[in-house]
This record gives sequence, C-alpha cells and structure tokens, in this order.
Amino acid sequence: MSEKSNTLTDGINAVSRLEHCYHCGLENPKEVSWRADIGGTSRAFCCAGCLTIAQTIHAAGLSAFYSTRTAPSKQASPFTDETHDEWSVYDEETVARDFVTTRADGSLEISLLIDGMTCGACVWLIESWLLKQKGVVEARVNYAAHRATLLWRPDETRLSTLLRALSGIGYSAYPYDPNLRDAKARREKRTLLFRMSVALLCMMQVMMMAVPDYLNSEVALFEQAILRWAGFVLTLPALFYSAQPFFKGAFRDISMRRAGMDVPVALGISVAFLVSVVNTLKGGAVYYDSVSMFIALLLVSRYIELISRLRSGETVEALARQ
Repeated sequence: MSEKSNTLTDGINAVSRLEHCYHCGLENPKEVSWRADIGGTSRAFCCAGCLTIAQTIHAAGLSAFYSTRTAPSKQASPFTDETHDEWSVYDEETVARDFVTTRADGSLEISLLIDGMTCGACVWLIESWLLKQKGVVEARVNYAAHRATLLWRPDETRLSTLLRALSGIGYSAYPYDPNLRDAKARREKRTLLFRMSVALLCMMQVMMMAVPDYLNSEVALFEQAILRWAGFVLTLPALFYSAQPFFKGAFRDISMRRAGMDVPVALGISVAFLVSVVNTLKGGAVYYDSVSMFIALLLVSRYIELISRLRSGETVEALARQ
C-alpha cells in the first residue's frame, strides 16, 4: 500500500512538473516541446528561452538558486542577433562615456539598473553569475535599489557581453538612470496605493453593513438579507481586484510546489468568502467584513514595506553620491 501511495505521489509530481514552467512558473503549452534533465529530474519549460536559462544556471553550478528563491523568475525574453541586439550599442565609445568610469588600474566601472529581480536569491545568482564571466573583477547587487555595480577589464571582455550574459539567465540590465528608477518606483507605488484604497473603501462600507450583527440588534430577516447581500457585493472589488497579487503569488507558489506566504493568505480569504456566501444563502454567520479588512490590512503592510524599501534605496543612492 505504501509503495502504491509513493507511486501515485510521484506521478502527481511528474504531471505538475510538466504543467508549469520550471523557470518562470507560467503554464506550459499543451504540447510541451521544451524539456531538459535538470539536477537528475526531467523539467518542462514554456519556451526555449526559459529552457536555455535553466540549463545555463545548472551548468554554472548555481542550481541552488531554484531551491532558495521565494518568487518565480521573470519569463525569458526572445533571443536576438548578438550583433544587432539592444546591448551592442553600449560598446560604442560615444554612448559608453556617459555611463562608464575608468579606474586608475585601467578597469572600467558601471552602475546598472536590474530588471526582473523578484527576491533576495536573485542577488546571489546575479553576483555569482557575473563573477564567473571572463574579465569581471567585481560585482555587487543591492536588492533595495535594484542596482548593481560592475567592474571589468576592457581588454578581456565587453560591456555588451556582460549585459548579454545577464539576459541569458533572465535579467535585463541597463546603465543606471535615476529618472528611470524613479519612474518604475512611482508606477509600482501608484498601483499598490490604488489597490489599497479600493480595499480600505470596501472594508469601511462592509463593516457598516455588519454593525447590526456586532450590536446584536434585532433586525427583520428581510433587512438582514439585504445587508448581507450588500456586504457580498461590496466585498467583490476587494477580493477580485485588491487581492489579485495574493492569488497570483499563491498560484505560482503552488505551481512550483512551494508553500510561500501568499498560499495561506489566499486560502484563508477564499475559505472565509465561500463560507460567507453559503451562509448568505442558507443562513448563518458571514465574514465579509473580516475578508475585506484582512485584505486591506495586508495591503497597508505591503505599502509600508514598499515605502521603506524605496527609502532604503534612496539612502543608498545618497551615500553612493557622496
């Protein structure tokens, strides 16, 4: 019986590995064409780009990245001709002189803005990968600012080669531009603020509908039904818009067979909402106020964390300019 159970579990895990991309976590096409043996296990990928990135990371001896990351990686970008890709322009002297600094020993230094970082494991992977490239003297990455400092010998490698190498493991890097960083930070902040505002507004309205239950007031069944259905309707925007990041994160965690922080959050919200819907129809306690309040408070905490991270990045920038 134990052997049958283990066989069944192995079969389920094998199917799960084929349904979602091992690198980015996205759903694979029905006819999976991209497969490879990574670490002794057959893995499936959504595209040739993700397959190549995973093989590159594994061949470099950096496979620990996949077991330590806390969020899926960004999907690979399509491959381009190396002689005409977006990185080759940075080898031109007229362009490079605006970003590259020459040190006393003849080595070159540049600050890069990294796109595609999702967790602290990305810092280790980027630094380790860059240090394996020929001619690289030093590589430091700051997660708060999404900024990297790269030092290399121009007689051994070119900047475009190093940027292309980063692209090969799923990250995009550009010469650091404070305006670009600020624009991305403003966009992220604005989106999260809007989600949080919607959740807070829904929370306040739903809690108003729950006041009679809190006060143990005697309300007619018809009026009680109206209040509960109003709570149901007002919870929907918070559930399907504001809580969207939690459900996306939970889906990716489950698809990667990992219990991240978003999994219990999404599970708790879903169960409380479904129980409330059933009790709205059949009678019983409802938790629309708890659902909306939970979503709102979690988004408030994420907003505070984002502000702290952006301020940390600004502090790092200020120190770097001194």
